[in-house]
Amino acid sequence: MTSDSNGSSDGSTSGSGGGTGTGSTTGDEFDAPPTIDLLTVNGESDALKVVAAENLHFEALASDDEGVDAVELFYRGESLGVVYDEPYTWDVVVNSADDDNGKHTAYAVAVDTAKQQSDKVGLDIQVLLPAGGTQVWQVIDDDATLAKAHGVAVDPAGDVIVVGFENVSSEPVPSRMRIRKYRGSDGEILWERHVPEKNKAAPKGHSVARSVAVDSQGLIYVTGELDLDGETSHLWVGKYASEGLLLDSYESSVPHSQGNDIALYEEMTDNDKVESTVYVVGHATKPLLTSGILAAFDPDLDPVWQENSIAVEGVDSILNAVAVGNDGDFVVAGAYGLHLEDTRGYIAKHKPNKATVWWRASNTPANSEDVAYDLGITSDGRISGVGRRMLPGYPEALWLFRLDSAGNDIGSEVDTDQMCGSNGCALKIDAEDYHVLGGALRLAPGPDFLVAKKNADWEDTWIESYDGYDGTEDRCLGVTADGVGYVYGVGFETKDDVERWWVSKHHP
Repeated sequence: MTSDSNGSSDGSTSGSGGGTGTGSTTGDEFDAPPTIDLLTVNGESDALKVVAAENLHFEALASDDEGVDAVELFYRGESLGVVYDEPYTWDVVVNSADDDNGKHTAYAVAVDTAKQQSDKVGLDIQVLLPAGGTQVWQVIDDDATLAKAHGVAVDPAGDVIVVGFENVSSEPVPSRMRIRKYRGSDGEILWERHVPEKNKAAPKGHSVARSVAVDSQGLIYVTGELDLDGETSHLWVGKYASEGLLLDSYESSVPHSQGNDIALYEEMTDNDKVESTVYVVGHATKPLLTSGILAAFDPDLDPVWQENSIAVEGVDSILNAVAVGNDGDFVVAGAYGLHLEDTRGYIAKHKPNKATVWWRASNTPANSEDVAYDLGITSDGRISGVGRRMLPGYPEALWLFRLDSAGNDIGSEVDTDQMCGSNGCALKIDAEDYHVLGGALRLAPGPDFLVAKKNADWEDTWIESYDGYDGTEDRCLGVTADGVGYVYGVGFETKDDVERWWVSKHHP
C-alpha cells in the first residue's frame, strides 16, 4: 500500500507539514472540540466497493470555532499522515499484496488550536480483488510502423524493461532494436534506447532484440541480432545501466548469427560483490548447416567460452531458451533435424564450464514436429518448458513438457486451442513455482493474445485472452512476473495489416 497525503507524501505514514499523530490532549475544557463533518472516499461517504490497484482518494471536512489545527487519517490501522491545511486529502493505491478480499476501516480525527481532539469518523471499505489475468494497464503503439515486443523483465524497483524491434515503416526491413523501460505501476515510458542508435545510423538490415534479463543491482542485459549492412547479422549482447546508459556490448564474429535468449547466474565474490555470469543461446545459419550457439560471458561481456554446436552432431539445430537453476547448472532448449525439417525438441543440461550433464530429445509423434521455445526451472530443480508441436491440421499446437532434474520425462501434453507460432511462445516460473505462460488462443478470424497461469502440474489457475483489434492476429511472445505476482505480457497486435508493439500488466 502506498499513499500520498495532500500531494506531499510518498509513503503511507506521513502527511503534509510533517508530524506523526494528533495525540490525545483535551485542551481547554470550556471550548467545544473540533468535528469531522464529512469523510469521503472517491467522493462517496457510504461504504465503497473498490477494485485492487485503483486509487483511493480520501477527503475530510473539519470545523472548529477556534480553527482546525490538523487532521489525521488512518486506514487499515495505519496513519496515512497528518494534514495541516485544507483541503484535507490523502491518496492510497490499493494493492493485492496488502488488501485482500475483506472489509477495511478508514477514520479521520481532527485537532483544534487548543489541542482538543474530535471524535473519530469512519468508513468501512470493501476491497474486491479482480480475477487473475485481469489487465491493470496496456500499452499498444498506435502508428503505422511495424514493431514487435519479444522479451520482458522486471527490475528490483518494479519497473518493466521490454525489448523487441521497430521498423522505419510498415515493411519488414529495415529495423532497429528497441529497448524500453516502463514504470510498473502505470505503464508510463521512462526511457527508450535503440540499436543502432537513431541519431547515428539509419538501419539497413533487420536488427532485433529478443530477450532481456535484469540482475539484483538493476543492471540490464539484452541479446538479439545486429545487422548493420542488410547482408550479415551477428549475435549481439548489450549491458545497460538502470537509467538506460549503454555500459558494454559484444558483437559475435560468427556471421549470420543471432541471440535468442539470455539468463543470469549471480554469486557473491571474495570481495563481497555480487557478479553475474551471463548465458546466451542462439544459432548461426551457415551454407551447409544451421547450428545452435551457447555462450557464457563475464559481467563486462567478455566471453568466457562459446560452443557452436549441440550434442547431436551432423544435423541442423537451433537453441531458443536458457534457464539457470539454484545450483548454477543451466538448461537449454531448442530443436534439431536435417534442414530443420521433421524436427525434434532438444533439451540439455550443462555445468557452468559448458560440460553436458545430459541431453534429451522429445518424444515426437509420427508426422509431427517439435520446437522448444522457452523453459524454466522450479525451486526443486524440475524443468518445465513450452514449444510448438506441428500436428496434421494443427501446425501451431502448444506443446508443454516437464522433466525432473535428471532429465526424465515427468509429463507432457499438447493443447490445440492454445497456440505457439513461428515467433514462439513464452514461459516464466515465478517465486511460488507457478508457471506463467504466454502465447495465443485459437479463434476465428485470428488468434488472440494469451496469458495464463498454471501450477507446477500444468493445472490451470487462470487463462485470459485479449483481442487487440477487430479479430486480427494478436500474440504474446514474452512473459514475466514480479515479486508480488503481477504478470507482464509482451508481443503484438495486428491493425491495418501492420503488427504493433503490445505491453500489458495483469493481476495475479
